[in-house]
Amino acid sequence: MTTPDTPTATTPGPAASGALSSGRGSTRIAEAVVAEIAGPAAREVRGVYTLGGGAARIA
Repeated sequence: MTTPDTPTATTPGPAASGALSSGRGSTRIAEAVVAEIAGPAAREVRGVYTLGGGAARIA
């Protein structure tokens, strides 16, 4: 008999600073830009859009 796998909740790690730095300079991407990209992308994944509201549904 096998024990069924039960999913476990994960806690998010520390938030990234939002900046990518290298010898050639640095790049910062504003949270609003990420939301504008992630929202429509999440709608394209079956089941993700129905999981929860908030920023993902702001158009």
